[in-house]
Amino acid sequence: MNNVVNFKPKPPTIKVELVETNFLTRWPCTVCGGCTEKVPILAESKTGERVCESCLRAGNIDERLEQYALVLDTAVDTAAAATRSLIGRLSVPTYAEWQARYEQYEREWKESYEKETGEKIEEIEVGTVGEGDELPF
Repeated sequence: MNNVVNFKPKPPTIKVELVETNFLTRWPCTVCGGCTEKVPILAESKTGERVCESCLRAGNIDERLEQYALVLDTAVDTAAAATRSLIGRLSVPTYAEWQARYEQYEREWKESYEKETGEKIEEIEVGTVGEGDELPF
């Protein structure tokens, strides 16, 4: 008789530490799917997990993770169906049209800035957004 035990080692604990940031923005929360406020102290791991103040305040991290996982289970199915429903239906501008509008925006911004400040911008680089970037697929 073979007494093989199906043993799964416990995954390593992920240490979330309080870190200081000078980039005040709302960061996504790994636990609830919400986001942090614009605060200078964040709860982050070295591997990228982040916990918002609301989750820290609530304290029931594992319960909140499970609730969010249930939302994601439904959301993934819903998002996939919504994405597929768009196939063959989107009429989008071309990249050239986008680039022309982007360049127009940059020119208008430059003119407005120079008019408001009286400062002359000698050179403005336009039309470089996205050039050379690799597409994900």
